Amino acid sequence: MANQRFVRNCARYGAEATLTQITGGDDCPCRLTYDGENPTYSKEWHDNNPSIEDCLGTLKINRETTETNVKFFVTDIRLSETTQALQKEIKETIGNILRDDLAVTGTVNVDEMIFVDLSDADEKDTYVTVNSKIYRIKAIFELRTRDLDGQLLILRRDQ
Repeated sequence: MANQRFVRNCARYGAEATLTQITGGDDCPCRLTYDGENPTYSKEWHDNNPSIEDCLGTLKINRETTETNVKFFVTDIRLSETTQALQKEIKETIGNILRDDLAVTGTVNVDEMIFVDLSDADEKDTYVTVNSKIYRIKAIFELRTRDLDGQLLILRRDQ
């Protein structure tokens, strides 16, 4: 994965954030509406049943939440110096690029000084808080260069 020099630089100069990962849990009763095989979140159900924990769109209740202090390099995705081919792939993956979308590289756990591999992250179960704003991981692209074996994350602000 990421080399130690990159990890140190990211921990020193990167933007601070909190990575929240939700694991386990039981299916939430709000999973009433199904779109094919993809269940959807029902805020209305939660509003009508306030005694039940709100799954917040994860479709899981009684889940375990882990928060990790991370740092990474952030850029406005529209200003990112990615190749045209990657820009095209990003647009094909997430649709139109929105004003608040971010491109993030080098997610480093600052407490353990290690790269955080988010290959298996799911946008419902993993989110990032930057400057009190919550972002969902919309896409993950593997980066392979001479100096780095890491990831480019595309984050979209939670509305």
